[in-house]
Amino acid sequence: DQVPISRCSDDCLPGTFRKFSSVISCCWECIPCVRNAISNSTNAEYCYNCLPGQVASSNLSECIDKAPITFQWNGPLSITVFILAGIVYLMILVTWIIIMKHRQSPVVKASNTLLTNFLLIGITACATSAVGFIAPISLVSCKLGLFISVISLVFILSTIMAKTNRVSKIFQSALSHSKNSSAFLKNSTQAFFVICLTSIEIVLTFSSLAVDPIEINRYLSHNNEVYLQCNTRYKITFYSTISYLIVLNMVCLYLAFKTRKLPENYNEAKFISFTSLIITCFLSTIIPAYFSTIGSFRAGVASIGLLCLSCAILCCMFLPKVYILLFESNTNTKE
Repeated sequence: DQVPISRCSDDCLPGTFRKFSSVISCCWECIPCVRNAISNSTNAEYCYNCLPGQVASSNLSECIDKAPITFQWNGPLSITVFILAGIVYLMILVTWIIIMKHRQSPVVKASNTLLTNFLLIGITACATSAVGFIAPISLVSCKLGLFISVISLVFILSTIMAKTNRVSKIFQSALSHSKNSSAFLKNSTQAFFVICLTSIEIVLTFSSLAVDPIEINRYLSHNNEVYLQCNTRYKITFYSTISYLIVLNMVCLYLAFKTRKLPENYNEAKFISFTSLIITCFLSTIIPAYFSTIGSFRAGVASIGLLCLSCAILCCMFLPKVYILLFESNTNTKE
């Protein structure tokens, strides 16, 4: 008792579109939508292409946002960063053990044990921040990565500045044959100096983040892959932080330039100059490269760049001392 249906074609379901027959005008064929195109109504006349950053659902009836590509802990980039970080950590540990074992030797005491430990702590924190850049993107990881990397660099520069000024004060005191040591040569004064300069950056970072908070944005690559990235709307944190780092580094370069002609007995100034130049190269190359890339390339630039910087600072500041302690102990004298 059913009413007969008089038509030659069935309805085209969502995910397909109608293509009418050239022979019989009332008949049509249901054609599936092509890749990354959809139709969301019955008997659709054509399919719609999904927007960039979207992909068609399995039944081709709706466009959904593509899942962002996340870093895998067992991926090539992560493994590379972990291996490099392990090498840097091992170098720091070996250097620290050698320095502490010979902490009463003239070559170690001449460079001040407190500032030496400060510098090793800063290098360790810098290397640690490199690993954080390959962590899954979240507000917590974004804030921690920014905070640790920036504070560690400021801490390193502040310590280098204190060491440079200390070398200059010691030489001036030696020239004047003064028995009264400068107040700046006291450990408490140097520690206060480093902590004050670092605290300024801490306040600066928190203040700028309060005004211009970090947010997570979706970025689309040229091959239609989606990545999550940490970002701020007005870049206040970036500009304020970079400006402060540049000022500190320029002061270090100036102090190192002033002490460039010190006698061989005070040749730590030479290594400080090399370190300041390396940091200058880092600020002028790695940071622009970081902001001109996205996704895994950006994470790789940041992680490998910070690890290389940590290794370079460690080698410049400590390799000559370690070499003397291990292979030229006859030159390890007060003279």
